[in-house]
Amino acid sequence: MAVLDPRMQTHLEFRSAAFPAYPGEEEEINPGRHGKRLAEFLAKELPAYDFKVARLNAEDWGWRIDLLHDAFPLWIGCGNYEEYEEGFLCFIEPSRPFVRRWLTRVSTSATVERLASALEEIVLKSGHAALFRGHYYFGDTILISRLACAIKYSVPEIARVSPKSGSPESSGLPFIEA
Repeated sequence: MAVLDPRMQTHLEFRSAAFPAYPGEEEEINPGRHGKRLAEFLAKELPAYDFKVARLNAEDWGWRIDLLHDAFPLWIGCGNYEEYEEGFLCFIEPSRPFVRRWLTRVSTSATVERLASALEEIVLKSGHAALFRGHYYFGDTILISRLACAIKYSVPEIARVSPKSGSPESSGLPFIEA
């Protein structure tokens, strides 16, 4: 029996000046929030990675890209991220390695990892990303790896974030390449 790796990337942060807010966009979502240009850009690029886009939806926190997927609901959330000037955050749902459907456990890991890789590659190839930080789900903790966006990644910092408090702590865990 194969052992499934519970570690999967679910969040991607980056900086870019390429996706400014549309005039009046915050009226569709909430004041100070935007990301429609990013959602449109990703929706245009995702089919090249075998992900079919069903629709874009405005949410109060940003934009949701619903993907066509038979095994379980799959979507990407994206919007501006105040931690950085011109910062953006993309996150994938489901964010756990398994979901329940009709009393059956369905693995999400392979699909979510493939989608996370596609998102990272799309943003990297665009030439607009100045900084990456990927979040990896690992059991009941989230590992945060800071990645310098260049031809090769360097990983200068790993932190563990408590899902209850959201505060970072030193993990002491080695970084595991995906």
